[in-house]
Amino acid sequence: MVASGVIIFATDESIQPAELAKEVEARGLDTLFLPEHTHIPLDTSSPFFPDGQVPSMYLRTYDPFVA
Repeated sequence: MVASGVIIFATDESIQPAELAKEVEARGLDTLFLPEHTHIPLDTSSPFFPDGQVPSMYLRTYDPFVA
């Protein structure tokens, strides 16, 4: 049973997933979750965000399977 874990929206500007996994394990935590937003359309305009553009972090996220 999972006791506790970490979830992070990792990008190329955040801590690297392999480094983070080592730190998570060193602290005795059980899990590391990476959300997925791997398919972003070429037209990044969106009515769902305040300025009408998809935030850059969505464009910079890792594919969780690869990370």
